[in-house]
Amino acid sequence: MAVAGHHEMTADSRAFDAGREAGRRLRHEDKGRFLCAMLAPAQHRDPLLALYNFNLEIARVRRTVSEPMIGQLRLKWWYDALDKMSGGVSPKHPICEALSAVSDKYGINLAALQRLIEVRADDLVPEQPENQLGLAEIARETDGVLGTAALKILGVGDAAAAAQAVEHLSAAQVFTALMLMLPSHAAQGWLYLPADVCSGANLDPVDALRTRYNRPSPPELCAAVREIAENASAHLKAARALRAQCPSQALPVLLHAVLVEHQLKRLRACKFDPALLSAHTPGPGPMAMLRLGWHAFRRRY
Repeated sequence: MAVAGHHEMTADSRAFDAGREAGRRLRHEDKGRFLCAMLAPAQHRDPLLALYNFNLEIARVRRTVSEPMIGQLRLKWWYDALDKMSGGVSPKHPICEALSAVSDKYGINLAALQRLIEVRADDLVPEQPENQLGLAEIARETDGVLGTAALKILGVGDAAAAAQAVEHLSAAQVFTALMLMLPSHAAQGWLYLPADVCSGANLDPVDALRTRYNRPSPPELCAAVREIAENASAHLKAARALRAQCPSQALPVLLHAVLVEHQLKRLRACKFDPALLSAHTPGPGPMAMLRLGWHAFRRRY
């Protein structure tokens, strides 16, 4: 059989190269979602990678721009790109082309993804949430939207129990991640500890913004973080209470519960002071990966 030359690359080989690049990007910048996608059946891996790479592109805007206005312009481009996809035309961008194909095949709700972009745009200049309901709303419209779309790809988009589990899991994911990142966010003047939680812990938000890695935090901050972490644990427990009702096909999405549990254990181990944790956490370490593999083998999240 003749081997095609560089200029005769087939559509399948181009798709393979695009999928490989999508996996590489995600493995380096969102290792948890990469690992869970790799535990999905082979036919669903590339579609999940396409979806998760879109999310990565949106989420990383804030980390890579120096001015909120530049971020707004970049997110507006993506918002308009989804508009074009809804009309059946995909911009000539590898992530757009991959997402458009996934959307057409699985019926992904592009309007919900546009709402995700709007939430990320609002978050370019974060405001302190008033309460934990505000945090839960952010979770529902970001990680929740992503999980819902992933369920569609896995063929269980109409499974009510899986949708409820994703909603609880998204809250647990976001609550935990924001507490782990508190020192990093504080250094940039951002505070996600809700105002009512700060008030209940007698924590002045100004003091919270002084949090830095390798500098022990005051007990008031640890008490506030503990309250959010306990709420995250409650959402995680609620998601797992739905295990028996969730179709097994949803497992690659719900396995994120294992990684959330691991992160919550890290918070407990440092007595809910995220300043005592490493500032550089590229993704799940060996122990978390072993736990993830074990739960996948047992088909339990």
